[in-house]
Amino acid sequence: NAAGETIFLDVPTEFLAERLSQSDLTARPLLAGKTQSELISFLGKTLADRRQFYVQAKHLVASPPYTSNALLRLLPL
Repeated sequence: NAAGETIFLDVPTEFLAERLSQSDLTARPLLAGKTQSELISFLGKTLADRRQFYVQAKHLVASPPYTSNALLRLLPL
């Protein structure tokens, strides 16, 4: 936070899992080989563990969809 702008995009775990499933999960060692159900479970636990840090971001944006213009409006120019 001290070095720049931080944004926490707070999305439902299922949305995140769906987006990640569209990418090459083999390039992500922690996610590789997981079924959709395992992916959702893993992401849910990981997000819960890290949430205390994520909510310290200067900006919180909840629920998709996000547009690049909406996110750019958060940043000072």
